[in-house]
Amino acid sequence: MIRLGASDDLPRLIEISLAAFGEVTWQRAVDREFGPLNGLDWRERWRQRVEKALREQTFLVLVEQDAIAGYACGTVDQAIGLGH
Repeated sequence: MIRLGASDDLPRLIEISLAAFGEVTWQRAVDREFGPLNGLDWRERWRQRVEKALREQTFLVLVEQDAIAGYACGTVDQAIGLGH
């Protein structure tokens, strides 16, 4: 089933994001080179990024066996009718 994301989904969305991007994000390299930015390590920066996106974008979550298995998010520029 696919449904709209909700604020209660945030912990699972963060978990999925860290698992999916943790090994490939350039933000880990930034931490290795310079340390946490303003006291925030790459995981916390990702958490804040997903939290902000959930507030500002449309999230569709894939639910399998009563658990969120994945998600997609984006925005629509209403003025030009283009999705991102």
